[in-house]
Amino acid sequence: MDNMSMKKYEQNKNYFQSLLTLPEERLTKETEQSKWSIREIIGHIYHWDKFLLDVMVPQMSEGASLPEFPDHDAYNEKAMLHIVEFSTTKELIAEFTLTRELLLQNLSEIPVDTSFTIGKGKRIFTPEKFLEMFVEHDDHHIKQIEAFLKQQNIESC
Repeated sequence: MDNMSMKKYEQNKNYFQSLLTLPEERLTKETEQSKWSIREIIGHIYHWDKFLLDVMVPQMSEGASLPEFPDHDAYNEKAMLHIVEFSTTKELIAEFTLTRELLLQNLSEIPVDTSFTIGKGKRIFTPEKFLEMFVEHDDHHIKQIEAFLKQQNIESC
């Protein structure tokens, strides 16, 4: 599979890597009151990439029914607990990068016309349609980061 979604997912990976130019104190500051910091956003995205890599992608085959997604709130809480294992945002981004690259590699090995469903859903997915959901998820968080950087009078990365 080599398509626009994969290219965009790769570009998003590069964007998150570019955030390393910011000082650690900026990366750990809440983007809004009671909202995640940039570090936490990256950790959140990393944790979902890890789920896709470990659980979803290995089951993508013609006619498969992939498992339901976990409860988003509970899974996000788990992600926040997990990222404390990284002493710096640089370490977290390095692990995120490796995971995203492996995820992209594994997705590229799935035939583009493979179709499957998720859970009890009737909606048919292909690897590209599946990945589009997560490109949109990345883009949502990139917009949050960009708004925060603009508010802080920091040039976009």
